[in-house]
Amino acid sequence: MGQSGKDNTLRLRREAELVVRQLGRPVPLGELYRQLIKRGMDVEGTRPLGWKLTHATNLVFIRKRGWWLKSVPLPTSTGSNEAPREHVLGDLDEERAELDQTLNRNEHRNVVAGSTEKSHEPQ
Repeated sequence: MGQSGKDNTLRLRREAELVVRQLGRPVPLGELYRQLIKRGMDVEGTRPLGWKLTHATNLVFIRKRGWWLKSVPLPTSTGSNEAPREHVLGDLDEERAELDQTLNRNEHRNVVAGSTEKSHEPQ
């Protein structure tokens, strides 16, 4: 059974956030696109990716730098281009578990809705 568009978008946003967290620096759209493709994500192109990320709650676009985490201080330009690891990777496991629970609930609803629709079909 294929993923719904909403679930795919959630997974895409979550994986993009994971890429940014792992790199520990703002990531330009083209690089983010290539990283997502390497990870096996279904990405239609950089424009659709940019649009989907614009509506992400955990990411923000920093002009001339790339996509970054809203809740993490931006790395300074005077030193390393990386944020402190504790800010970037802090509650990653907890966030991943929450996303998995949300996606599993959505998949369960889709299955239940599908079986309900079939039970009302005339025989």
